[in-house]
Amino acid sequence: MKKLNMNKILVIIPTLNAQQILKKQLQKLKDQTYHVEILVIDSNSDNKTLNIAKEQSIDTISIKKEDFNHATTRNLALNYEADFYLFMTQDALPTDKYLIDNLLKPFDDRDVVMSYARQLPKKVQMRSKDLQGRQIIQLLR
Repeated sequence: MKKLNMNKILVIIPTLNAQQILKKQLQKLKDQTYHVEILVIDSNSDNKTLNIAKEQSIDTISIKKEDFNHATTRNLALNYEADFYLFMTQDALPTDKYLIDNLLKPFDDRDVVMSYARQLPKKVQMRSKDLQGRQIIQLLR
């Protein structure tokens, strides 16, 4: 993993009960070709979300569920100094180790002020019943 000498990248992840996916997401971020710092802003989860972040030495901020809103919650991260801020959702998993690399490339052009990546839908199972009452399981992507 190469360390950045001149650019500090802060990844901000607002969470609420994200224990099912957070450990995997944090590991995928740590596996990136660029070193990133990570901040989890948790909305008072009632599971092990905060413990997972703290076990991996991730900075955390806790807020009340009723204080969450998309803009203000993310703005809390701006109190942390960084050259680049990457805002993610708790269910966004990098598909490879080049997410940060690819997000930073456009900034080689000094006229660029923002970069983004698309989020691929995850595979989910949808359960339903047909007209005869038989169970149907569909794998959706």
